[in-house]
Amino acid sequence: MRVFLIILGVLMLLPGACGAIVLGIAFIEGDPGAIIVFSLPFILIGIGGIALIKKQMAKPYETNDDTPDKSQS
Repeated sequence: MRVFLIILGVLMLLPGACGAIVLGIAFIEGDPGAIIVFSLPFILIGIGGIALIKKQMAKPYETNDDTPDKSQS
């Protein structure tokens, strides 16, 4: 599940990057206007992707090993 959530976070970075690029172009052109309204949700999705990746990378890796630990014997 951890790998899936990391991949999902990476996919969430794509709309965030596109929103940031569109917003940057709008500011360079000098007329951001309504573009901010459309770009902001995508940037927030990208920030959510960063948060998801950071959360999953901070977790210790869990294995599904059901065998008993030999050091406890």
